[in-house]
Amino acid sequence: MSSKHLQPIRDLLPDASLYALVDTALKGPPAERVLKLNHRVKRCLFRGSLGETLRDVAPYLIDLKAQTTFARWFLGPGNGLQYGLAFESPAGLDELNAHFRHLLLAGVFPLGPALHFRFYDARVWPAWLPNCPPDRLRAMFGPVDRFFLATDEEMHTWSLSRAGRCRLSRSVLTA
Repeated sequence: MSSKHLQPIRDLLPDASLYALVDTALKGPPAERVLKLNHRVKRCLFRGSLGETLRDVAPYLIDLKAQTTFARWFLGPGNGLQYGLAFESPAGLDELNAHFRHLLLAGVFPLGPALHFRFYDARVWPAWLPNCPPDRLRAMFGPVDRFFLATDEEMHTWSLSRAGRCRLSRSVLTA
């Protein structure tokens, strides 16, 4: 992906509340960079003993505005967006962490066991989200205004219409 595709999201950095969900199970530079970040700018979505046991492969929520060096790297061409999602939200880090933690388990309750749902995996997102029922979309977005996802060719934004019907719209950002 060329850097021109990412310029619109980079332009948001000074003013917007941008965050990332990073999948450190996909080994590589993002995992190493995330684990080195200060705990004040990141939250592990796993808590307690599970969070301690899986800290090297857990999903992390990161405040990109508070960590501009990481943000510029993560949003750079061919870098972090292949390891997760970026999003814009007026909510704070702790509120977002609580929101996303509620989405980690999926299953057919009470008929089957709860399964870990890797919604933060950039490979899962484009196949799963467009096929979501409206109530699940509302649950996924919660306090998030829009999500950003990179492909090899372009940057996509995914936003949810909050007026009337629950509708997903996808647009391509280019410079």
